[in-house]
Amino acid sequence: MIHIFRTASVAPGKMAQAQAHALEISQYVKQRHGMTVSVSFPVGGNPNRVRWSFEMASLSAYEAWTAQARADADYWAMVSKGSELYIGGSI
Repeated sequence: MIHIFRTASVAPGKMAQAQAHALEISQYVKQRHGMTVSVSFPVGGNPNRVRWSFEMASLSAYEAWTAQARADADYWAMVSKGSELYIGGSI
């Protein structure tokens, strides 16, 4: 089992929009690719972060999904749409 985590720092004043965007991405991946992506937010420490996490059966399954995601123009349009919500270089 492979566990993948991606964390992004949220730009000042953008937390509500970042939460909605993170959930939108998670829902899209579920609908389009059939994969469950969890979205979480820290309770302690720096609260201005968003984390996406998911599990894959193997490294080869992760590589196959990565190839699918790279080819998904709608996914990348959605990711790009929210770029102003996160601090550049924080993912």
